[in-house]
Amino acid sequence: MDTAPPTRRIVKAACPHDRPDTCVLDNTVEDDRAFAVRGTDMPFIAGTLCTRVARYLDRTYSPSRILYTMKRSDRKGEGRFERISRDEAPDTITAFVFADNMLVRVFNSRRIGRVPTQSLCRQFRA
Repeated sequence: MDTAPPTRRIVKAACPHDRPDTCVLDNTVEDDRAFAVRGTDMPFIAGTLCTRVARYLDRTYSPSRILYTMKRSDRKGEGRFERISRDEAPDTITAFVFADNMLVRVFNSRRIGRVPTQSLCRQFRA
């Protein structure tokens, strides 16, 4: 049985964060799995990564990463969720947002000013 040695390659990528510097990342990939990420040798990053990107591989390959659309199945904080379809998710979110004026409470809690309930709900339901 002949097995080829794994091939390593560098895959360039742009940082996914919407920042003005738009850093370029060097991803070291082996057998279609990234195992190292570093910044390129651009003058303003000099091969380093910011704290937002430095732990990407830990989060990407974490066993606790959420891979499916989920919905809380019990009270908040109890940590119980159930899997739902992607078709069901928008309706579930919409029902939550418009229940009990949740959208208005969220906007008002962000200190962006008071928002009249009726006008806000009309805008988002249009």
